[in-house]
Amino acid sequence: MKKPYGIAVNLWKQLMAQWKDMVNDDRYEVSDQGEVRRKDTQRIRVPSSTPSKYKVIVLSMPGGKYKGVYVHREVIRAFVGECPSDCEVSHLNGDNTDNRLVNLAYESRLRNMRRKKEHGTQAYGAAHQSSKLTDGMVQKIWQLSFDGLSQNEISKHLPVSKSHIGRILRGEHWSHEDIRKAVWYLNRLLATEINR
Repeated sequence: MKKPYGIAVNLWKQLMAQWKDMVNDDRYEVSDQGEVRRKDTQRIRVPSSTPSKYKVIVLSMPGGKYKGVYVHREVIRAFVGECPSDCEVSHLNGDNTDNRLVNLAYESRLRNMRRKKEHGTQAYGAAHQSSKLTDGMVQKIWQLSFDGLSQNEISKHLPVSKSHIGRILRGEHWSHEDIRKAVWYLNRLLATEINR
């Protein structure tokens, strides 16, 4: 059960919000506060969350089909217009759950990635949802390469391709590991010099 204060806040938000028709489905409206409601019932739709914390609502389509749409995309599309082809929607404060219009902007992919890095919300390395490697595995790649194994030989020990290992060794992937690689290299060089 909602607390009276929560009900009052929600009522205030609905009264103060500006509403516009959803561009792709005129049965729904979106507000500048990041909410979606059905026009005929005026009921606010409760979104679900993706693993990345983006808010999604599922719309019923003709023929008994359903379609999931990202709330942030629908809000900015309704109030600002279609996204330019070279841009994507950016959450200015880094909070993917905050779909208020004042928190959304169209930005280039590069600018959006830089903003995520500034906020600390960009997942790198093992923290990335599609990563197959751990930090320890990347260090093992560097160690095996330093020990003279080829990329093909290294790929037989780990669950990644030879080309991916090459990209790691060239610094194209896992480049956030630069400091660790430098420290590891120095330690290896010092160990070899001491043993001579």
